[in-house]
Amino acid sequence: MNDESTGPVREEALPLGVPTRTTPTWEVELLISGVAVFAMLQLAGVLDDALFALRPRFDPVWRQPMVVMHMYFKATTVILALTFAIHLLLRAQWIALVGMHSIYPDGVRWDRLRMGPIQRALERAHSGDPAVVIDRADNRATTVFATGVAFASILLSLTCLIAMLFVLAMTGLALAGLEVSPESAFLACVLAVVLPTALATSIDRRFGARLAPDGLTHRGLALVFRAFALFGFRRGGNVVGLLSSHGGERRTTALVMAIMMPVMFGVMVGSRALQAPERFGGYGAFPALEDLPARSLVAAHYDARRNVDRDPAVPFVQDLWVAGPYLRLTVPF
Repeated sequence: MNDESTGPVREEALPLGVPTRTTPTWEVELLISGVAVFAMLQLAGVLDDALFALRPRFDPVWRQPMVVMHMYFKATTVILALTFAIHLLLRAQWIALVGMHSIYPDGVRWDRLRMGPIQRALERAHSGDPAVVIDRADNRATTVFATGVAFASILLSLTCLIAMLFVLAMTGLALAGLEVSPESAFLACVLAVVLPTALATSIDRRFGARLAPDGLTHRGLALVFRAFALFGFRRGGNVVGLLSSHGGERRTTALVMAIMMPVMFGVMVGSRALQAPERFGGYGAFPALEDLPARSLVAAHYDARRNVDRDPAVPFVQDLWVAGPYLRLTVPF
Protein backbone atom coordinates (compact mmCIF):
# COMPACT_ATOMS: atom_id res chain seq x y z
CA MET A 1 0.00 0.00 0.00
CA ASN A 2 1.47 3.42 -0.98
CA ASP A 3 0.90 6.81 0.55
CA GLU A 4 1.69 10.01 -1.39
CA SER A 5 3.08 11.84 1.63
CA THR A 6 5.20 9.15 3.21
CA GLY A 7 5.91 6.85 0.30
CA PRO A 8 5.73 3.01 0.46
CA VAL A 9 5.37 1.52 3.92
CA ARG A 10 8.28 -0.72 4.77
CA GLU A 11 7.44 -4.24 6.02
CA GLU A 12 9.79 -3.85 9.01
CA ALA A 13 7.69 -0.97 10.34
CA LEU A 14 4.51 -3.01 10.50
CA PRO A 15 3.55 -4.67 13.81
CA LEU A 16 4.13 -8.38 14.08
CA GLY A 17 1.03 -10.17 12.74
CA VAL A 18 0.34 -13.70 11.54
CA PRO A 19 3.74 -14.97 10.33
CA THR A 20 4.05 -15.55 6.62
CA ARG A 21 5.75 -18.91 7.30
CA THR A 22 2.91 -20.21 9.44
CA THR A 23 1.26 -23.55 8.77
CA PRO A 24 -1.11 -23.07 5.81
CA THR A 25 -3.74 -25.32 7.38
CA TRP A 26 -4.17 -23.52 10.71
CA GLU A 27 -7.63 -22.15 9.85
CA VAL A 28 -8.90 -25.58 8.77
CA GLU A 29 -7.39 -27.12 11.90
CA LEU A 30 -9.31 -24.70 14.11
CA LEU A 31 -12.53 -25.36 12.20
CA ILE A 32 -12.20 -29.14 12.48
CA SER A 33 -11.16 -29.12 16.13
CA GLY A 34 -13.87 -26.68 17.16
CA VAL A 35 -16.63 -28.75 15.57
CA ALA A 36 -15.34 -32.28 16.14
CA VAL A 37 -14.39 -31.99 19.81
CA PHE A 38 -18.04 -31.75 20.84
CA ALA A 39 -19.07 -34.51 18.44
CA MET A 40 -16.41 -36.87 19.81
CA LEU A 41 -17.41 -36.21 23.41
CA GLN A 42 -21.03 -37.04 22.60
CA LEU A 43 -20.07 -40.06 20.51
CA ALA A 44 -18.39 -41.66 23.53
CA GLY A 45 -21.72 -41.60 25.39
CA VAL A 46 -23.54 -42.98 22.34
CA LEU A 47 -21.12 -45.92 22.24
CA ASP A 48 -21.74 -46.58 25.95
CA ASP A 49 -25.50 -46.52 25.41
CA ALA A 50 -25.14 -48.94 22.50
CA LEU A 51 -23.08 -51.31 24.62
CA PHE A 52 -25.59 -51.35 27.46
CA ALA A 53 -28.44 -51.83 24.99
CA LEU A 54 -26.71 -54.81 23.34
CA ARG A 55 -25.40 -56.57 26.46
CA PRO A 56 -28.73 -58.22 27.42
CA ARG A 57 -29.14 -59.52 23.85
CA PHE A 58 -25.94 -61.60 23.89
CA ASP A 59 -24.84 -64.45 26.09
CA PRO A 60 -21.52 -64.22 27.99
CA VAL A 61 -19.66 -66.04 25.19
CA TRP A 62 -20.51 -63.35 22.63
CA ARG A 63 -20.31 -60.54 25.15
CA GLN A 64 -16.52 -60.54 25.49
CA PRO A 65 -15.75 -59.80 21.80
CA MET A 66 -18.44 -57.13 21.86
CA VAL A 67 -16.88 -55.46 24.91
CA VAL A 68 -13.42 -55.53 23.30
CA MET A 69 -14.72 -53.94 20.11
CA HIS A 70 -16.50 -51.29 22.16
CA MET A 71 -13.27 -50.56 24.01
CA TYR A 72 -11.32 -50.04 20.77
CA PHE A 73 -14.00 -47.85 19.18
CA LYS A 74 -14.36 -45.75 22.32
CA ALA A 75 -10.57 -45.43 22.64
CA THR A 76 -10.51 -44.00 19.10
CA THR A 77 -13.20 -41.51 20.07
CA VAL A 78 -11.41 -40.50 23.27
CA ILE A 79 -8.09 -40.02 21.44
CA LEU A 80 -9.76 -37.75 18.90
CA ALA A 81 -11.58 -35.79 21.60
CA LEU A 82 -8.38 -35.27 23.61
CA THR A 83 -6.43 -34.38 20.48
CA PHE A 84 -8.91 -31.74 19.38
CA ALA A 85 -9.20 -30.28 22.88
CA ILE A 86 -5.40 -30.04 23.33
CA HIS A 87 -5.05 -28.67 19.81
CA LEU A 88 -7.53 -25.90 20.58
CA LEU A 89 -5.54 -24.96 23.68
CA LEU A 90 -2.26 -24.91 21.75
CA ARG A 91 -3.80 -22.88 18.95
CA ALA A 92 -5.19 -20.46 21.53
CA GLN A 93 -1.68 -20.07 22.94
CA TRP A 94 -0.32 -19.43 19.44
CA ILE A 95 -3.03 -16.84 18.71
CA ALA A 96 -2.32 -15.15 22.04
CA LEU A 97 1.39 -14.93 21.21
CA VAL A 98 0.71 -13.48 17.77
CA GLY A 99 -1.79 -10.99 19.14
CA MET A 100 0.33 -9.79 22.04
CA HIS A 101 3.46 -9.39 19.92
CA SER A 102 1.43 -7.39 17.40
CA ILE A 103 0.41 -5.03 20.22
CA TYR A 104 3.90 -4.85 21.71
CA PRO A 105 6.28 -5.41 18.78
CA ASP A 106 9.32 -4.37 20.84
CA GLY A 107 8.87 -7.43 23.07
CA VAL A 108 9.47 -7.64 26.81
CA ARG A 109 11.01 -4.57 28.41
CA TRP A 110 13.37 -6.35 30.76
CA ASP A 111 14.57 -3.18 32.46
CA ARG A 112 11.06 -2.55 33.84
CA LEU A 113 10.76 -5.96 35.51
CA ARG A 114 11.80 -6.27 39.13
CA MET A 115 14.29 -9.13 39.02
CA GLY A 116 17.97 -9.70 39.60
CA PRO A 117 20.62 -10.04 36.91
CA ILE A 118 20.82 -13.83 37.16
CA GLN A 119 17.08 -14.36 36.80
CA ARG A 120 16.91 -11.72 34.04
CA ALA A 121 19.65 -13.48 32.07
CA LEU A 122 17.94 -16.86 32.40
CA GLU A 123 14.55 -15.44 31.46
CA ARG A 124 15.93 -13.64 28.40
CA ALA A 125 17.76 -16.77 27.25
CA HIS A 126 14.62 -18.86 27.73
CA SER A 127 12.25 -16.46 25.96
CA GLY A 128 14.25 -16.25 22.75
CA ASP A 129 13.28 -14.47 19.58
CA PRO A 130 9.49 -13.79 19.42
CA ALA A 131 9.28 -14.99 15.81
CA VAL A 132 10.94 -18.28 16.77
CA VAL A 133 8.65 -18.73 19.78
CA ILE A 134 5.56 -18.13 17.64
CA ASP A 135 6.82 -20.51 14.98
CA ARG A 136 7.43 -23.25 17.55
CA ALA A 137 3.95 -22.81 19.02
CA ASP A 138 2.48 -23.06 15.52
CA ASN A 139 4.43 -26.21 14.72
CA ARG A 140 3.56 -27.75 18.08
CA ALA A 141 -0.17 -27.31 17.53
CA THR A 142 -0.06 -28.79 14.02
CA THR A 143 2.03 -31.75 15.20
CA VAL A 144 -0.45 -32.57 17.98
CA PHE A 145 -3.37 -32.31 15.55
CA ALA A 146 -1.78 -34.55 12.92
CA THR A 147 -0.43 -37.08 15.44
CA GLY A 148 -3.75 -37.56 17.21
CA VAL A 149 -5.64 -37.97 13.95
CA ALA A 150 -3.04 -40.47 12.70
CA PHE A 151 -3.17 -42.57 15.89
CA ALA A 152 -6.95 -42.59 15.89
CA SER A 153 -7.04 -43.54 12.21
CA ILE A 154 -4.68 -46.46 12.78
CA LEU A 155 -6.70 -47.69 15.75
CA LEU A 156 -9.96 -47.33 13.83
CA SER A 157 -8.55 -49.19 10.81
CA LEU A 158 -7.28 -51.97 13.08
CA THR A 159 -10.65 -52.28 14.79
CA CYS A 160 -12.61 -52.33 11.53
CA LEU A 161 -10.26 -54.94 10.04
CA ILE A 162 -10.62 -57.22 13.06
CA ALA A 163 -14.40 -56.78 13.05
CA MET A 164 -14.61 -57.60 9.34
CA LEU A 165 -12.48 -60.73 9.75
CA PHE A 166 -14.54 -61.79 12.76
CA VAL A 167 -17.83 -61.47 10.88
CA LEU A 168 -16.43 -63.38 7.88
CA ALA A 169 -14.96 -66.08 10.11
CA MET A 170 -18.18 -66.64 12.07
CA THR A 171 -20.23 -66.64 8.85
CA GLY A 172 -17.91 -69.18 7.23
CA LEU A 173 -17.93 -71.41 10.31
CA ALA A 174 -21.73 -71.28 10.45
CA LEU A 175 -22.06 -72.20 6.77
CA ALA A 176 -19.59 -75.04 7.23
CA GLY A 177 -21.53 -76.36 10.21
CA LEU A 178 -18.59 -75.97 12.61
CA GLU A 179 -19.08 -74.84 16.19
CA VAL A 180 -16.27 -72.62 17.44
CA SER A 181 -16.34 -70.36 20.47
CA PRO A 182 -16.73 -66.69 19.47
CA GLU A 183 -13.96 -65.82 21.92
CA SER A 184 -11.57 -68.24 20.20
CA ALA A 185 -12.55 -66.97 16.76
CA PHE A 186 -12.09 -63.37 17.86
CA LEU A 187 -8.64 -64.11 19.28
CA ALA A 188 -7.70 -65.86 16.04
CA CYS A 189 -8.79 -62.79 14.05
CA VAL A 190 -6.68 -60.52 16.26
CA LEU A 191 -3.65 -62.76 15.75
CA ALA A 192 -4.34 -62.90 12.00
CA VAL A 193 -4.08 -59.12 11.88
CA VAL A 194 -1.12 -58.60 14.22
CA LEU A 195 1.19 -61.54 13.51
CA PRO A 196 1.55 -61.42 9.68
CA THR A 197 2.65 -57.79 9.51
CA ALA A 198 4.98 -58.15 12.51
CA LEU A 199 6.52 -61.34 11.09
CA ALA A 200 6.85 -59.88 7.59
CA THR A 201 8.52 -56.74 8.92
CA SER A 202 10.99 -58.76 10.96
CA ILE A 203 11.91 -61.05 8.03
CA ASP A 204 12.26 -58.09 5.65
CA ARG A 205 14.60 -56.24 8.01
CA ARG A 206 16.83 -59.26 8.59
CA PHE A 207 16.85 -61.04 5.26
CA GLY A 208 15.18 -58.71 2.73
CA ALA A 209 18.43 -57.61 1.08
CA ARG A 210 19.41 -61.22 0.38
CA LEU A 211 16.09 -62.39 -1.06
CA ALA A 212 15.74 -62.87 -4.80
CA PRO A 213 13.22 -60.43 -6.34
CA ASP A 214 11.45 -63.28 -8.16
CA GLY A 215 11.55 -65.65 -5.20
CA LEU A 216 8.52 -66.95 -3.35
CA THR A 217 9.50 -65.31 -0.05
CA HIS A 218 10.04 -61.92 -1.66
CA ARG A 219 6.68 -62.03 -3.41
CA GLY A 220 4.95 -63.25 -0.24
CA LEU A 221 6.34 -60.39 1.82
CA ALA A 222 5.35 -57.88 -0.85
CA LEU A 223 1.83 -59.32 -0.89
CA VAL A 224 1.51 -58.96 2.88
CA PHE A 225 2.70 -55.36 2.79
CA ARG A 226 0.35 -54.48 -0.08
CA ALA A 227 -2.61 -56.11 1.65
CA PHE A 228 -2.11 -54.23 4.92
CA ALA A 229 -1.36 -50.99 3.07
CA LEU A 230 -4.94 -51.03 1.78
CA PHE A 231 -6.12 -50.55 5.38
CA GLY A 232 -3.67 -47.76 6.12
CA PHE A 233 -0.93 -49.81 7.79
CA ARG A 234 2.07 -48.15 6.17
CA ARG A 235 5.28 -47.01 7.80
CA GLY A 236 6.36 -44.15 5.58
CA GLY A 237 3.22 -42.79 3.97
CA ASN A 238 1.65 -41.23 7.07
CA VAL A 239 2.31 -38.95 10.02
CA VAL A 240 3.78 -41.74 12.12
CA GLY A 241 6.42 -42.35 9.45
CA LEU A 242 7.32 -38.66 9.43
CA LEU A 243 7.66 -38.60 13.22
CA SER A 244 9.71 -41.82 13.25
CA SER A 245 12.09 -40.59 10.56
CA HIS A 246 12.68 -37.20 12.19
CA GLY A 247 12.33 -37.99 15.89
CA GLY A 248 13.51 -41.59 16.05
CA GLU A 249 11.54 -44.85 16.03
CA ARG A 250 12.08 -45.58 19.71
CA ARG A 251 10.86 -42.17 20.70
CA THR A 252 7.82 -42.49 18.45
CA THR A 253 7.05 -45.97 19.80
CA ALA A 254 7.29 -44.66 23.34
CA LEU A 255 4.95 -41.81 22.37
CA VAL A 256 2.43 -44.27 20.89
CA MET A 257 2.48 -46.40 24.04
CA ALA A 258 2.23 -43.32 26.26
CA ILE A 259 -0.93 -42.28 24.42
CA MET A 260 -2.58 -45.65 23.74
CA MET A 261 -2.09 -47.39 27.10
CA PRO A 262 -3.61 -44.70 29.38
CA VAL A 263 -6.53 -44.22 27.01
CA MET A 264 -7.25 -47.97 26.81
CA PHE A 265 -6.94 -48.29 30.59
CA GLY A 266 -9.20 -45.28 31.13
CA VAL A 267 -11.84 -46.65 28.76
CA MET A 268 -11.76 -50.04 30.49
CA VAL A 269 -12.04 -48.51 33.97
CA GLY A 270 -14.79 -46.18 32.75
CA SER A 271 -16.82 -49.10 31.41
CA ARG A 272 -16.45 -50.90 34.73
CA ALA A 273 -17.53 -47.77 36.58
CA LEU A 274 -20.64 -47.42 34.43
CA GLN A 275 -21.61 -51.02 35.13
CA ALA A 276 -21.05 -50.74 38.89
CA PRO A 277 -20.76 -47.08 39.91
CA GLU A 278 -20.97 -47.91 43.62
CA ARG A 279 -17.51 -49.56 43.50
CA PHE A 280 -15.66 -46.32 42.72
CA GLY A 281 -15.33 -43.46 45.16
CA GLY A 282 -14.86 -42.88 48.87
CA TYR A 283 -17.62 -44.20 51.08
CA GLY A 284 -15.77 -44.15 54.40
CA ALA A 285 -18.61 -42.25 56.13
CA PHE A 286 -21.18 -44.90 55.21
CA PRO A 287 -22.24 -47.35 57.94
CA ALA A 288 -20.24 -50.59 57.91
CA LEU A 289 -23.07 -53.10 57.56
CA GLU A 290 -22.66 -56.54 56.07
CA ASP A 291 -26.09 -56.35 54.48
CA LEU A 292 -25.65 -52.76 53.25
CA PRO A 293 -26.60 -53.64 49.63
CA ALA A 294 -29.88 -55.07 50.90
CA ARG A 295 -30.64 -51.82 52.76
CA SER A 296 -29.60 -49.46 49.97
CA LEU A 297 -31.89 -47.94 47.34
CA VAL A 298 -30.87 -48.96 43.84
CA ALA A 299 -32.35 -46.73 41.14
CA ALA A 300 -32.60 -49.65 38.72
CA HIS A 301 -35.42 -51.16 40.84
CA TYR A 302 -37.71 -48.12 40.40
CA ASP A 303 -39.24 -47.29 37.04
CA ALA A 304 -39.35 -43.53 37.69
CA ARG A 305 -35.64 -43.41 38.54
CA ARG A 306 -33.96 -46.06 36.40
CA ASN A 307 -31.87 -45.34 33.31
CA VAL A 308 -33.36 -47.45 30.55
CA ASP A 309 -30.20 -47.31 28.44
CA ARG A 310 -27.63 -48.23 31.09
CA ASP A 311 -29.22 -49.90 34.11
CA PRO A 312 -29.24 -53.72 34.19
CA ALA A 313 -32.39 -55.67 33.42
CA VAL A 314 -33.58 -56.30 36.99
CA PRO A 315 -37.12 -56.44 38.49
CA PHE A 316 -38.55 -52.99 39.24
CA VAL A 317 -41.68 -51.30 40.62
CA GLN A 318 -43.22 -47.92 39.85
CA ASP A 319 -41.39 -45.72 42.37
CA LEU A 320 -40.37 -45.39 46.02
CA TRP A 321 -43.90 -44.22 46.86
CA VAL A 322 -46.75 -45.93 45.03
CA ALA A 323 -50.19 -44.35 44.82
CA GLY A 324 -53.19 -46.61 44.38
CA PRO A 325 -54.23 -50.04 45.62
CA TYR A 326 -51.79 -52.07 43.49
CA LEU A 327 -48.02 -52.43 43.27
CA ARG A 328 -46.91 -53.17 39.71
CA LEU A 329 -43.87 -55.45 39.62
CA THR A 330 -42.09 -55.85 36.29
CA VAL A 331 -39.75 -58.82 35.90
CA PRO A 332 -37.62 -58.73 32.70
CA PHE A 333 -36.84 -62.06 31.10
